[in-house]
Amino acid sequence: MAFDPNTTSISDLTGKYPSTTTITLLNGVLTVNSDGDPYPAKAGTNLVNDGLTTRLFSNNPNNITEQDHNFSFTYRGGTNTSNPQLTSLGAMGIATNGVLLFNPATQAGPLPGGTDIPAPGFSYNAVYNQNAFGVDLAGGHPEESGEYHYHSGAFIINGWNHQKVTQANEYYNSSKFNNDKLRHPDGHSKIVGYCFDGYPIYGPYGYTIATDSTSGISQQLSSYRELTTPASGRAYSYDTKPAGTFVNDYEFLLNAGTLDQHNGRFCVTPEYPNGTYAYFLTFEEGNLNTPKYPYIFGPETKQVRETQTVVPASSELDPDVLWTVPNNHNLGTFQESLTQTIPLPVNNVDSLTVISGSIPGGLRIENNNLVGTPFEVKITKTFTFVIRARKGNDIEDRTLNIVIDGADIPTWITNEGSLPLGPNNSFYILDSSPVDFQLQLIDPDLPAGDRIEYFIGEGDGELPPGIELGVTTGKLTGVVEPILALEKRAGSGYFDTNIYGSYPFDFGVKSFNGFESFYYDTTFYDYAVPTQSPKKLNRYYEFTVSASDGVVIARRKFQIYLVGDDFLRTDNTIMQVGTGLFTADNTYLRAPVWLTPGDLGFRRANNYVTLFLDVYDPTSNQGIISFTVKKSNPDGTASELPPGLSIDSTSGEIAGRIPYQPAVTKEYKFTIEALRQLGSASNTATQFFANNIGVEQEWSGENNVPFFNFAESNFIGSNDETGWIVMNEVAVTEADASDNPEYLASNIIGKKVWVVSNGRVVSTFSDASVTSIDEGTTAYLRDTFVGTVADIGYRTFDKNGNVVSNKVVTMSFYNFTKRTTTETNRTVAKDKTFSVKLLGEVESTINWNTASDLGNLRANFTSTLNVSATSNVPNAVLIYSLESGKLPPGLTLAIDGQLQGKVNQFGEPNKPGLTTIDKATTVTTFDGATTTIDRSYTFTIKAQDQFQFSASTRTFTLSTTDPDDLLYSSISMIPLLKQTDRNSFRNFISDPTIFTPESIYRPNDSSFGLQDTIKVLAYAGIETKDVRDYVSAVARNHKRKQYKFGAVKKAIARNPGSNDTVYEVIYVDLIDPIEPTSGKTAMSFEAKTKNKITVDSVQYAVTDDNTGVGTGEGFFDVILRGGGAKSPASTGTITLFARTGPVLFAPGNAIPLILQNGNKIVVANIDDSINSDPIRLRPDTNTIKIDSNAINVSEQKDQKKYISNISNMRSRIRAVGNNLREFYPLWMRTAQVVGQGELGFVLAVPLCYCKPGQADSVILNIKNSGFDFKNINLEIDRYNIDSTNGNSNEQYIPFANYQFNV
Repeated sequence: MAFDPNTTSISDLTGKYPSTTTITLLNGVLTVNSDGDPYPAKAGTNLVNDGLTTRLFSNNPNNITEQDHNFSFTYRGGTNTSNPQLTSLGAMGIATNGVLLFNPATQAGPLPGGTDIPAPGFSYNAVYNQNAFGVDLAGGHPEESGEYHYHSGAFIINGWNHQKVTQANEYYNSSKFNNDKLRHPDGHSKIVGYCFDGYPIYGPYGYTIATDSTSGISQQLSSYRELTTPASGRAYSYDTKPAGTFVNDYEFLLNAGTLDQHNGRFCVTPEYPNGTYAYFLTFEEGNLNTPKYPYIFGPETKQVRETQTVVPASSELDPDVLWTVPNNHNLGTFQESLTQTIPLPVNNVDSLTVISGSIPGGLRIENNNLVGTPFEVKITKTFTFVIRARKGNDIEDRTLNIVIDGADIPTWITNEGSLPLGPNNSFYILDSSPVDFQLQLIDPDLPAGDRIEYFIGEGDGELPPGIELGVTTGKLTGVVEPILALEKRAGSGYFDTNIYGSYPFDFGVKSFNGFESFYYDTTFYDYAVPTQSPKKLNRYYEFTVSASDGVVIARRKFQIYLVGDDFLRTDNTIMQVGTGLFTADNTYLRAPVWLTPGDLGFRRANNYVTLFLDVYDPTSNQGIISFTVKKSNPDGTASELPPGLSIDSTSGEIAGRIPYQPAVTKEYKFTIEALRQLGSASNTATQFFANNIGVEQEWSGENNVPFFNFAESNFIGSNDETGWIVMNEVAVTEADASDNPEYLASNIIGKKVWVVSNGRVVSTFSDASVTSIDEGTTAYLRDTFVGTVADIGYRTFDKNGNVVSNKVVTMSFYNFTKRTTTETNRTVAKDKTFSVKLLGEVESTINWNTASDLGNLRANFTSTLNVSATSNVPNAVLIYSLESGKLPPGLTLAIDGQLQGKVNQFGEPNKPGLTTIDKATTVTTFDGATTTIDRSYTFTIKAQDQFQFSASTRTFTLSTTDPDDLLYSSISMIPLLKQTDRNSFRNFISDPTIFTPESIYRPNDSSFGLQDTIKVLAYAGIETKDVRDYVSAVARNHKRKQYKFGAVKKAIARNPGSNDTVYEVIYVDLIDPIEPTSGKTAMSFEAKTKNKITVDSVQYAVTDDNTGVGTGEGFFDVILRGGGAKSPASTGTITLFARTGPVLFAPGNAIPLILQNGNKIVVANIDDSINSDPIRLRPDTNTIKIDSNAINVSEQKDQKKYISNISNMRSRIRAVGNNLREFYPLWMRTAQVVGQGELGFVLAVPLCYCKPGQADSVILNIKNSGFDFKNINLEIDRYNIDSTNGNSNEQYIPFANYQFNV
């Protein structure tokens, strides 16, 4: 049962100040009567409601007195109409206890008791400055008139928090939430008032999701925020008058809260389960003791407010009155996709019928209501329609409007942040890698014709170089380009020491192991030697993509992490673990990208066959790509090449000779792996060359140096490297080092083996018999000791500083060759499944469907003839070609067998035609067969399948006849559209999802197929005359004007005497606003006018007409005491009439002025050397000339008017000469309904010609596309005629803009 607002009124007749409020709903009008007293709610600074104590207000001398409130306004509960109106001073609504509800703005001037006047356009905030007004804690105060009102929702916390209020009616008293009777049991707030625009006002709580009553309860929050800086023109800083002092200190931020700019939202509520627009009282989040701007209403209400609307009850209406509202009544605004029941404003009628326009899709008329669920609309849309009400024999029509709100915001699906562009959806992309990533979002309005455009706005970031964003697809595509770093020669970090300008400043990257500056090692992992700078850089690209449906924009921020391929190496010490970006299986190798499509088409068996497979390889220098055939396909079937074929593992070519195959067609499916591999497991022998230098060489040779044991297994490379090793038979002790801090600094205490460079110990070992040496040592020797033998090592000192020789037993220099091993097991692969169909040795047969005799084709008529054959080879496409003979002049044979064009009756240069001898005006000479008199043509056509298995020919005969010995022309109207309109129409007509190619009739024939130009047939089959005859015809009843598009329709075309449909045409009706809906208008009429027609009318004066040069005269105006004098300058002098007589000035002289003090000044110079030129005539319309037959010489006034509608225009053309109706399109000459006459002339724009039975599906596609023809400005000001006497080229004839054409 629908909610009844009558149940919400609050009254209490007890005590000294009883209060009565009644709320009634009748015929869509809500009426509230009240004495205006807040009782039984608490009021006053003392917040009392005992009915006895006087309610007082501090800083306010006024008292609450009884009022006489009587408000009537349109009730809109359960609807969502929108026609915003700015709020103003005074009441915006009324609470259910009869107290008026104001907005927070105050009247102009200072606050009570203050002197500071707000700047122009600024108003004090009554809630923020409530102390100045003596507002009580319920948010109310009385005016001088004694009228009490609320400015905020504080009354539900401090005024209505008493059982007298909640027990005043069953609506509040019957249910509660946690003992709060102002809330429903599920926690949703109850209604506390009504705005004068008809919408209910709720407390602060609503459903978390506006349209889902199961989504939980949450406080509804204002979307207004204080301005961070004072508004322009405020006149006071925030220091002197804090933010919030004025209502102008706030701004609305979309989605900053849950409510809109009106402080409400469309939502479902316990009272309106199907939804309603509603206002909510707003407070600080989580703090109901502090009201939050705008408190009750925003700066404008959702709808226009009313306070005196009166609609009579049905019982009070005259029974003959069928409608209770006038024409053009708006039923309101309703939400799409939500079930609605919308009462129609009628009075006890028998039936309602839509007779014009259309109601929104999804709605229907039922029991004097519009009921149903409105379909999606891409933008808020107004529907206008006419409904006929019938009661007995009485009929009355009304034009009604209804608005469906449906501008849905596109919703992003693709997650914000890093995009998974890498292998296995990793959140990085290697440089030089291809990108093909679809950004996804949902737009509920797409079925209604919405189109999404994607873009990155200015200042919203950038994409990596090489990547583009599809404007209409939202797809990221391209090949990402690398970001190159500095060369190694530029230095190892910080400022370089090279010649100025030779390199840019370079930089250092600190590793995470504490070493100061290095990038990547070229030896073993994590030995901190700054040896090689990175070739490429990594970078995050952050950008925001905006998706617009033309109404709203949805934005989302993404980022792409571009990584150089030299970053993913095992010796990388910069990469951090645990970031979620990289995994152990990541590789710097890029998988090849397949280019060859999966369907390899048809090949013939018993033949040599080569299949070329191509991949895109962005980094061909990183390993080689090999191709292999997988054992199985992804679907589990066996992967096998056709017999006789094998794959070249290097090039990917599949080639060989396929043997004989008896089957007609056999399909083979196989999967090829493209594998990129870097390195192979091949080793070379290790060679060592030991040169031992020093005293007491006890350790010499490879076998005695454990260093080499490690080097033999771990050194990789091929270059020669050298280093120093100091070996001590007796280690240095702490006692030895007690007086030598150098020992301690070098960490050699207890070490027998030292590695030395440049007088510095870089590594030591405790035992000379170690079997391995740490990676740091070997790396250092490998990378640093190359050709730099300048040290003799450390010496051992005793306590007195003397050298102890036995401490330095051996000092050796070794030269060795590194072991060569290429990298192994570094691979990445990409699979693709292919299919190829083998055609076996079969008996291919082609059978003709078309008889040899093609019949008769009249000259100058468009051909619909074609020839066809069929092949027994599956999937064969037949191609037709002219083998011999000659087609009638003007016809051509298309490869699909269509005979296109029309037979030329009369020839022209370079355009042969049929020749008539017996009526020729000149002698015809038979000169080598260049002149013919043929009327029957024989020619041979070959049909061959695309596999060239077989071909078949057939000889055809086609006869042609002349209609008569006259030529005929066709006249069309082609508008000169704006470029945007042309592009829009061409994009629409070329969309294959709308005009499916398989549905189109003769797609390659310009006379049929798709019509990519808007062309309207005006007249067909009019005798060809001189162009001046047509120009004369359009002088009357023709005027430039606009036409309107009507409905999309179809028509069928059948040959006379046949029931077989040749084609179907889809067209758009064109509406001439001047054309009557029934009958026809006169050609002309007499208008009452005082405008005269005079014989001195002249046509446009040309800009280069020099016949009048010099005939004009120039004037000087001289203002004297007695008035002005004007003298022409044509005589070569200027005459000034002074007191003493005329004064003459010759050309070139100056005009002096003698002042009272005797001084003379020059006020003008005379120059009449420039020839004057008379004003040129530029009339508004074409000038009526003496040869016009539109006006009689006896007519004195401009009263003869010619009506310029399409019927009268065609009548003028018809009078030019003979007519032949057979030149009209076949569909206009076909009866569309059995038993009725032919369709006849239709003013229309043909869109396309379809094969029989295909038009309906294409029309459905057109409707679903949402293309609106009414957006095209169709203005026509000319004819296009295809031929005139002596000119077979298309010409245009503009409409004369004569004043008598209307």
